[in-house]
Amino acid sequence: MIHNQPEAERQANRNAVGPMPVPEQKPRFDATAKGVELLQALQTTLDIEQIIGLFSNIILDVVPHEGYRFRHDELDLDISEGRHSRHEAGYNLSLEDEHLGQLTLYRNWKFRDDELANLELLLGQLVYPLRNAIRYLQAIESSYNDPLTGLRNRTAMEMEMPRMLELARRHNLPVCLLMLDLDHFKHINDTHGHLCGDEILKKVGQIVQHTIRASDLAFRFGGEEIAVLLPNCNPEGARQLAERLRGRVQDEAYCEARDLEVTVSIGIAALQTGDSRETLFQRADEALYRAKHNGRNRVEFGTQG
Repeated sequence: MIHNQPEAERQANRNAVGPMPVPEQKPRFDATAKGVELLQALQTTLDIEQIIGLFSNIILDVVPHEGYRFRHDELDLDISEGRHSRHEAGYNLSLEDEHLGQLTLYRNWKFRDDELANLELLLGQLVYPLRNAIRYLQAIESSYNDPLTGLRNRTAMEMEMPRMLELARRHNLPVCLLMLDLDHFKHINDTHGHLCGDEILKKVGQIVQHTIRASDLAFRFGGEEIAVLLPNCNPEGARQLAERLRGRVQDEAYCEARDLEVTVSIGIAALQTGDSRETLFQRADEALYRAKHNGRNRVEFGTQG
């Protein structure tokens, strides 16, 4: 359930030299009362940051510390508060073989053995509320993802796009929108089957994810259409990215079919003064239509309003 650091590593942390304010030995705490206090507090929220903060505050009188850090790499969580001092007590948290992250407490004097024993006891009250919060976050995240392509879905786009456009306007930053559409996709489905069509969509989604920047957002807009929002990106940067995407889709092999050529047409629109989400999409869609009309497997820019 709770795995502390290897003994040699922990001893190294606890035996660091230097001036150390060592507190007096505290009387043994009431474990039952503290456990009830923790459970009552931690069950009031499903917010992971709040849960870790509540846990830290409630155990301060039992295990004094100056700061903490909680990490969960799979969920891309890194929560810190207070000072990261020279001494630390770190634990890998799990419950029934389910990884729950790593929690580390910091302070400027050594942790005593009795404090570490108390901390390990109290961590047993943390893991159940923490697991509930992690599963809740995972459920929320999955509701915003398209299971086939691995991209965000249209619901996520409706939530993210207004925020990103407002941020760009506030800081006077450029934003571009790409609209990608697979060429002749209905014919591919009819000729090679829907399983092949699904494989193509999945691979194209992977190509998009591996090509765009970490700050970019890609969404499956519907069917075989993908929208990519590019914050802090000027039209030339958007064109270069679109051409890379187009080339990588064309160069990929699909469905073990040598005669199967997959291409995309891409329309680009840059955010302009007075643009709404709807007008930005309309110009990107018009550019996509021109790319289709002008022969497909090409990139076109939207007109300026």
